[in-house]
Amino acid sequence: VHQLHPVAGQGFNLGLRDVMQLAADLTSAAQNQQDIGCNEVLSTYTQARQQDHARVIGFTDSVVKIFSNDWLAIAAARNFGLALLDHIPAAKTALAKQAMGFGE
Repeated sequence: VHQLHPVAGQGFNLGLRDVMQLAADLTSAAQNQQDIGCNEVLSTYTQARQQDHARVIGFTDSVVKIFSNDWLAIAAARNFGLALLDHIPAAKTALAKQAMGFGE
């Protein structure tokens, strides 16, 4: 379970990726006849997920800050950026990939 702002359902998406990684790590450990509850297996899982967690937390925090700010300059930049996304499909695709966890 992740405590994130509910913007774009990122906590749910992050949880799904956690489950996928955990299933893969436990399967691999079982195939290698390791104890699936040992510290080594679980530490490997935790380390594998840390970068995605940090990226998603930063992304959602930035989105919330951008969309909850009423400063005229930031609102204008935000609106300009949203308009650009409508006209640049590659940028829209990149943002969607980022939100789904497939961004770099």
